[in-house]
Amino acid sequence: GEPPGRMAPALLELLDFCVGLLLFLPLCTATWRLLQGSLNFDPGKWPMVKRALSFLSTSIILTCSSVFRMLALFNYCAVILECVSLCVLHDPQYSLAFYLSLSCTIGLACQLKWSVVSPRPAMELMEIWLIATLQCTLLMTSRSDFGLALMWFNYGIAKFGLCAWSFHLLTNVECAREFFHLIFNPSQSFSDIENQSLRRKGVAAVVICVVLWRGWEVCNLHPWTNTFKNDGRYLSIQARSSFESAKAAHRAEMYYLSQLPHIEASINNFTLHPYFTKTEVWAGIRLEDIIIQRAKSFTLQFDTTGATGYKIEKDKCYMLNFLAAHRIEIPEIIGIYKDREVFFKRLVELKASMNTTKYPIFAKACHLTQGGDKGTTIVNSASRLTMELFPWAEQKWDQVARDDNRPWSENMNRLLANLEPGIALQRKFDGFRLSPNHTPLEVKVEVVWGRAYLGLFADFHDIVALRDGTFEFTDRTRYSPDHYTVGNHPDTRLLWLQDEGHMRSVWALAESVARAIGVGELRVDIFIDPVRPAHPAVNEISLCSGHNYFFHSTYLAEAWAGPLLAGKYNQEKARSGLNSGWIGESTIKNLKNTAGRIWKAPRVRNTTKEVWEI
Repeated sequence: GEPPGRMAPALLELLDFCVGLLLFLPLCTATWRLLQGSLNFDPGKWPMVKRALSFLSTSIILTCSSVFRMLALFNYCAVILECVSLCVLHDPQYSLAFYLSLSCTIGLACQLKWSVVSPRPAMELMEIWLIATLQCTLLMTSRSDFGLALMWFNYGIAKFGLCAWSFHLLTNVECAREFFHLIFNPSQSFSDIENQSLRRKGVAAVVICVVLWRGWEVCNLHPWTNTFKNDGRYLSIQARSSFESAKAAHRAEMYYLSQLPHIEASINNFTLHPYFTKTEVWAGIRLEDIIIQRAKSFTLQFDTTGATGYKIEKDKCYMLNFLAAHRIEIPEIIGIYKDREVFFKRLVELKASMNTTKYPIFAKACHLTQGGDKGTTIVNSASRLTMELFPWAEQKWDQVARDDNRPWSENMNRLLANLEPGIALQRKFDGFRLSPNHTPLEVKVEVVWGRAYLGLFADFHDIVALRDGTFEFTDRTRYSPDHYTVGNHPDTRLLWLQDEGHMRSVWALAESVARAIGVGELRVDIFIDPVRPAHPAVNEISLCSGHNYFFHSTYLAEAWAGPLLAGKYNQEKARSGLNSGWIGESTIKNLKNTAGRIWKAPRVRNTTKEVWEI
């Protein structure tokens, strides 16, 4: 069926529209004066209208002031709690805790001042807005999930505060009289208006602050790369408040229902490595939370049993060895080195054999898997081998991996600190550079229970390839440059990949990787050769993907968590000795998927080997 009828614009779009309107008001005033010069309207002749406007304005401002005062007090208490948490993290952030504490002290002092001094709503709202914006900027660097959630809370306070403060400046008793007098009695000259400077200051202050706010968003919020920008909790709001988002959500649900039978069939032929059975899940869990729980399970197993299965992703040396041993197609490996001296000796040998060595050569620091670590470099000739690769390798060998600005950073950074450095040398992937960045065409494939679900082309502004042969292009308007999602629509630029059989090979390759590892959910990054549809190659894999899959995220989470919940139920049933045929009503509800069928638990491998062991 079709999605619900046309709904109101998204709340955030409406707020942005209001902010833009505030910028437009001075221009509207001047235009009205010019076009309606003969109009002679005196608001004093309409006392009921004047009283109604005054009452409405006063009521809104008093309500906003009270609400924001309570929100600000709650926020300061929450931020102080976060400051304490930052000091007791495994990797403490003392500097951030100090500055957040200082901002809370200033905020509480301002609140105390307005409790003993006659309140001035405009000043109070402005102070709350400025402090919320400052704390929002500071909290962007937090490495805790609560801190990142507080960042969004402060963002909301700041945005609503700006609108309320601007409304007050334009509608308080004095400004309102002068503003409406100017509009409805334009025959009167500017010099005849009383307290002209007050009106001008009010409008100028609004314009300046709106411009500063938009500048802050462009310089701070939009470039901020963090998974919480794509928090699944906002998807349901989007689907209920935006027509385009509602259509996208509906298409995602219909696609999921079409793929469910394939996922269920794949589970029957899938074996799960015991390392991945420890992830704690619950009914309705979000995709981001499952990844957080997966990272926690990795840390717990490392602390209790010393298990290092996470190295299948976080150590490229282990990953490449594993893929090569399972005959999974990857760019040719020249060598993998865990000993620094052996590696540098090999570089000298490669330079000496310049006539037989093919270039370019890619060097990958095995322990630096995050994009921000810049763990990959390219050498195009023998002359540059020692000139560029030697100093690069010296620096990267001693660099400690980090996975910051993620909800799972605290757990993952503990694991990354235990990686042994190493470097792998690989040949280049044979394939035309078709992406906008002049790199090999790459697709990031999400696999759940051995079934490839979708592929994301990040270099093409997040075109999403689906198993039904369609491609979706995510429409990012100026209302959603990076921080929230709107609708999407079909895209044909990469349709040739489906028509020429490339995607069939991509899906099969991604599924073979996930099945070889025995992992319920995996992102497989695959290079595509435009002239060889049957020969894609794996670039890397990810167990903790920070990519945004928009309205597909909810269904990916359900497909991943459902079989894990079924396995958890089977374990509890075995421990408690319940009758094998007994199942409670609440349990049935939790184990059902969107189609109303009960998930099956995957078979667990009978092995004591590490995930990466060959």
